[in-house]
Amino acid sequence: MVEILKSTTMTTTEKKQRLNQLLNSHDWHYQRTEDSRVYRRGSEQRAEIMTLVSELKTEGDYLFTKFHRREFPDLY
Repeated sequence: MVEILKSTTMTTTEKKQRLNQLLNSHDWHYQRTEDSRVYRRGSEQRAEIMTLVSELKTEGDYLFTKFHRREFPDLY
């Protein structure tokens, strides 16, 4: 199970580091799996990513877009 840290107790720097760590290790194609464990782990991680992106506002959007573009260049 993915450990979801309480982002409310984290500093902005810690949130950025955690988001960067999650984005680097995220399985961007988890939705295509037939394994429910992989899907659940990817979904939980994606939820944590989106929470941090929301909390970090512009900086979070920038980091997310940077990694998303790397994985899905045809969308941009």
